[in-house]
Amino acid sequence: MKLAIIVPAWPPQLDGIGDYSARLASVFSISNQVVVFTAEDRVVSPIEGVRMVQCFQWTHPRSNWQLLDHLRNERPDWAIVQYNPFSWGLRGFNMQLPRVLRRMRDFTKVAVMFHERYFAPVTNLRGAMMAGYQRWQYRQLVTVADLSLYSTEPWLADHQRRFPAKPAYHLPVGSNIPLADGSHEVTRRTLGIDPDTLVLGLFGSAHVSRLLDWIHLAAGKLQATGRKTLLLYIGPHQQAVVSAMRGIPVRCVGVLAAEEVSRHLRAVDIFLSPFADGVSTRRGSFIAALQHGLATVGTEGESTGPLLASHCGQAFILTPCDSPDAFVAAVLRVVAEPDLRRSLEQKSVQLFQTVFSWEQIASRLTQILQRGDTPREIA
Repeated sequence: MKLAIIVPAWPPQLDGIGDYSARLASVFSISNQVVVFTAEDRVVSPIEGVRMVQCFQWTHPRSNWQLLDHLRNERPDWAIVQYNPFSWGLRGFNMQLPRVLRRMRDFTKVAVMFHERYFAPVTNLRGAMMAGYQRWQYRQLVTVADLSLYSTEPWLADHQRRFPAKPAYHLPVGSNIPLADGSHEVTRRTLGIDPDTLVLGLFGSAHVSRLLDWIHLAAGKLQATGRKTLLLYIGPHQQAVVSAMRGIPVRCVGVLAAEEVSRHLRAVDIFLSPFADGVSTRRGSFIAALQHGLATVGTEGESTGPLLASHCGQAFILTPCDSPDAFVAAVLRVVAEPDLRRSLEQKSVQLFQTVFSWEQIASRLTQILQRGDTPREIA
């Protein structure tokens, strides 16, 4: 199979979708031809076996038309567009992309991978305007594409209600973090963390959807039991995290190279993943915790979906996203029950390897594309 991946961002740029695309391309290229089309105004890191073509600018939607000549020459079996509206135009505005995809279908099949569909919170006039044109773009992309791929199951279910004649599938994201060598104990010694300190882990942005006040509440309850507690934060929003953790010791290590992220995750005892809409199969930080075998406590909400809900209590603990008390109680329980923690650690790795590894994701994508636009469920 010859696959074209179209994505505006690419490593070394700090961008989760760019990292996702690079890792998918690397694995997919082992047994297929892969060519990547990306922005022409950025430095890109090469990947062995993957050809790079830089031919458009994400800030200039009209430049998307430059994709057509290159794709016409390549004639891939499939072109997969990695989509988040804000990756394709300022404030997520790009009226050209649906028209370009319609023309692409003259010489290739087109799939759109939706990492995000549109700007959801509507709190003011500008937000309402953004949501309006991004929803229009979303509908147009679904209409012109041969099939749609969704990083969460609830989005797929919504698609099936609204566009029953348009094929669509669930394709989870993986972890963009390679596993670093080193044991839990050795890593903690290297980082200068006392053996008797309980390390709570937090990784990623301090977006409004991340319930930092719940983390503060859980850490405070642990301190009240006499446990020496430290929050280890890996991410760009150090000031916001420190401000939210009033009275809780915090070590902020900032934005790290992928290998260093892995090394720091190995020092974590309990990983905390409370989101206002629940954890989902698009939350890279949550999936990285599974990959590293961390006992994880998160929330279950409208974004969670049946796949993760079915593993709740086995590979991780999820509590309702409207109950901070239940979240705190779950954290205290995992700390108090070593056998439960060890079971969570073991089963989280098993779940990652069977669902979220790049090999499994590439295999699922291959099955989907080989079946073309036939709307059948993939086992």
